[in-house]
Amino acid sequence: MNLRITAAIYDLRRKNVTTRDPAHPFFSIQTGEVTARGFEFEAVTSLTSGLSLTGAYAYNDARVTESNDANLGMRPIRTPQHLASVWANYTIHDGALNGLTLGGGVRYVGASAGDFMNTFYAPAYTVVDAMARYDIDSWRFSLNVTNLFDTQYVAGCGYIGQCNVGRVRTVLGRVSYRW
Repeated sequence: MNLRITAAIYDLRRKNVTTRDPAHPFFSIQTGEVTARGFEFEAVTSLTSGLSLTGAYAYNDARVTESNDANLGMRPIRTPQHLASVWANYTIHDGALNGLTLGGGVRYVGASAGDFMNTFYAPAYTVVDAMARYDIDSWRFSLNVTNLFDTQYVAGCGYIGQCNVGRVRTVLGRVSYRW
């Protein structure tokens, strides 16, 4: 069995984040800071000669660490704490379907703050993606589908009156030739 595992631990600081100007409430100044601490983990394996599996998880504890507003210590908007995904590919190597690859996976995005005071959160969501690819000689034909079941979800919010609906089912076909 082939197995590759990668992991990362991070402690990031972004300075000069815009915050409200105390002297002019409708203006912003660059005096804020956001700190993000967390880790990422990914494992990729080939279970058989045609079946591969990828799994990933990320934990992100992001906080406002300097601000002119009352949001000190709050989570930044549109920043989920948890992300996870699993993807599988199966490639046929023999017979009439030699060169055909089928794949599918699930993506999870955790809840994210919907406003700068964290009074509400955009809910977590899960979507399923799929693909089919056929390689013949130097040609490749592929079809990718994101949000396969056309799940309705809120991708994120900037404040209570401004939330974005997630992307609907998207189908993308592609033909390419390699020299």
